[in-house]
Amino acid sequence: MNVMKGERTLVCGMSRLAGAVALLFSFCAFSPASDGLGAPVGYRAVTEWGDAVLACGTGDRIHILDSGGSIVSSFPLDTVRILTDIAAIGESALCIGDDGAVLLLENGSATALDFYGIRPQCAEAFRGCFLLACDGAIFTLDRDLSFVNATARLTRGSIISMSAYGDSRVCALSDEGEFIFSSDGQSWEYLDFNREYEGYYPELRPVCVAAGAASYALVGSGPDGRPLLFLSSTGTVWNPRELTASEYALDESVNRLVYDPWGDRMVLLCSGGTVFYVPGCSHCNSFKKTRADNLYDARPMPGSLMVFGDDSFVTLL
Repeated sequence: MNVMKGERTLVCGMSRLAGAVALLFSFCAFSPASDGLGAPVGYRAVTEWGDAVLACGTGDRIHILDSGGSIVSSFPLDTVRILTDIAAIGESALCIGDDGAVLLLENGSATALDFYGIRPQCAEAFRGCFLLACDGAIFTLDRDLSFVNATARLTRGSIISMSAYGDSRVCALSDEGEFIFSSDGQSWEYLDFNREYEGYYPELRPVCVAAGAASYALVGSGPDGRPLLFLSSTGTVWNPRELTASEYALDESVNRLVYDPWGDRMVLLCSGGTVFYVPGCSHCNSFKKTRADNLYDARPMPGSLMVFGDDSFVTLL
């Protein structure tokens, strides 16, 4: 990486992709928008950031919240953006926009990154590196944003969801139902869910995945539009899990899956402000309703769950 006059340029050869591809990162600082910590943001994704939480979404800023869910500061943006994913390592974070834009949050400012030839769709932090999903490839960058490697394992689809648990497992899901997973972020295994389970399970329209301490979870919708959840301890053998709790059957759309290590359970964040809990016990599902129109992400904490949604909605459950 060359550093000159405040600009950083990175050129990386990617031999694992078709042909010899050069990737250039060009960084240009934003002109800060007028500050206003309470400006509404339609939260879409959150991540831990030291003792705080970074929350991004639809709006002209990225909020920094304390452990109680109160906004304490923000990163003003140059314009209203739609940000759909975020990952952080130390005091740096990457935000992904729905148009392929990437923002670097560092030293109190938001900076735009231009990716030539690729459009990142998801971001995750794993083993001290950033993982960026771009169509059928996953690019690994170290914390200085230097290229480490690239994995291109998908044959049909584009990655729509990615999740990591600690330093032990990471996974991703394509819009065609291709599931890839790894224990080190370098060697990946592959499963085409719909082809593998054709005739056994309904064809799945994939939505999202989550990696847990001892399992993976995959959510999609069936032919009738209702959500379906599958669990796997290995990543290769999957079993369905009923999305019912007492007399309630989940029929809201699922926006994101989150693993709660404190409760050892998967959490589904849904439309209609619904939070649906799936613990290890197959008869112990539960749910809660919030006043949000949509919930998009959550931050698990000891004894509670901080959930985020539209219009700067945040609450502790």
